[in-house]
Amino acid sequence: MRYLKGTIDYGIFNKAGENLNLIAYSDSDWAGSIDDMKSTSGYAFLLGTNICSWLSKKQKVEATILFCDNKSAISIAKNPVCHERTKHIAIKYHFIRDAVEEGEIQLQYCTTQEQLADIFTKALPKEKFCYLRERIGVVKQVH
Repeated sequence: MRYLKGTIDYGIFNKAGENLNLIAYSDSDWAGSIDDMKSTSGYAFLLGTNICSWLSKKQKVEATILFCDNKSAISIAKNPVCHERTKHIAIKYHFIRDAVEEGEIQLQYCTTQEQLADIFTKALPKEKFCYLRERIGVVKQVH
């Protein structure tokens, strides 16, 4: 409630005349919740520099160590070169890999300092929070 009260004058500012390239950021913390040790995922989609969609959501499950005595299964799971032999596996498991191969998306590295999705997944120092808040277009409204 203190956060809401302190940001009542803030809103999303969209800049006119910007390019309309779709840019996306995605991130998650690692077991960031001290209550249940679950991770939080987040994403931000921008058209040019204008944020148009975002999400912050606690993940339903964490990564679990699964011991397996089948080296082929482990190799297929870890190695994208084996992809052609696994077409029968549900499409959702290959969605990103297929989208990259088809040229529909490009995966690109960004530094932690420039990861806009961090604002949706992590508790941040005030300076970094304010920086990312401004980068996604949330600014104090001038009355």
